[in-house]
Amino acid sequence: MDVPDAIIALGKWPGRLKVVGPVSPVQSMACALPKTSQNLLERFNEFLEQIKRDGTYMGLVRKSYPTAPDHFPEFFSEFQTKP
Repeated sequence: MDVPDAIIALGKWPGRLKVVGPVSPVQSMACALPKTSQNLLERFNEFLEQIKRDGTYMGLVRKSYPTAPDHFPEFFSEFQTKP
């Protein structure tokens, strides 16, 4: 089970389940784009930077995984946070 999913489950059913393990280690993930699409990569990076700056990224994170920033502050510290 991934940690964010385990956190969601524990929050959804407090006191009603226990995570025995194993919980997956931290995973590195990324978007995959064709190496031949330099323009697409540049546009995607611009888009990602914009949604980080304006708070959209954190809004989406908090919608899907509301407590993830609390449990992974080292990852989310670089993003502008808006409740």
